Amino acid sequence: MFTTDRLHLRAWREGDDENILSLFNNAHLAPSFAPDFIVPRGPKHKEFMNKMAEDALMYCVIEEKETNKYMGVVGFENKPDGKNRRGQFVIGMLPEFWRKGYGEEASRFVIDYGFRSLGLHRISLGVFEGNDRAIALYRRLGFVDEGTLRKQLWKDGGWWDVYLMGLLEDEWATAQKSTTASGR
Repeated sequence: MFTTDRLHLRAWREGDDENILSLFNNAHLAPSFAPDFIVPRGPKHKEFMNKMAEDALMYCVIEEKETNKYMGVVGFENKPDGKNRRGQFVIGMLPEFWRKGYGEEASRFVIDYGFRSLGLHRISLGVFEGNDRAIALYRRLGFVDEGTLRKQLWKDGGWWDVYLMGLLEDEWATAQKSTTASGR
């Protein structure tokens, strides 16, 4: 288990299925990461979720440190890629925890861990248009715009673009030196 100032980041364990299923069944969250039509997911979907977590390079459950309350998930959803050393970043948090800095705290830890401990060279992500808070967070973390998948995501009765963003290990290292030097 990893610990930050306010969070526990731990491995997926038996009993997490219902909590994680709540992300896939949340109308605000599901359109951004569910690969299929947004419908209520039941016990059968647990096999898919377990396989996804098992195959992922790193997949952590986010819990509030004081209460151990489930908040969401964060990690790298791709399989280990030894030669290219890349990670596909993903985070999903229940809306009750938005706008409190938890997402940034979890993201900073996982990104730093990815570069320093997992030896990643590159971290990528996709974020749908209109998700302005997430886009602002990713830019604060140092991600840069790399492209657009036009009309890639069906959401709310229409097609939405998905923005591709990336961060390289040397960019992260430079940003961390600047943050340390400025006392942040």
